[in-house]
Amino acid sequence: MRIAADDVPLELLGPLGCGFQAGAGGVMRSLACPAGSTIAIFGGGPVGLAAVIGAVVQDCETIILVEPRPPAATWRCRWAPPRRAM
Repeated sequence: MRIAADDVPLELLGPLGCGFQAGAGGVMRSLACPAGSTIAIFGGGPVGLAAVIGAVVQDCETIILVEPRPPAATWRCRWAPPRRAM
């Protein structure tokens, strides 16, 4: 199975794979969030965004992503508009 183009450097793919496993795996396996639960995720980098995906898969009722860096927070709001901003 090929998941990336042959010319993509391994240095870029390694952190992506590691970040996704850490974020989604942390929510789905280590925390084992039950459906309907609430989760807060601090930091919206690769691990944080993967944790959001894991929370969606686990059917969490409320997912709160806290992004302290203003430019990243603006980009993330365009990517996934919040239902309510505080």
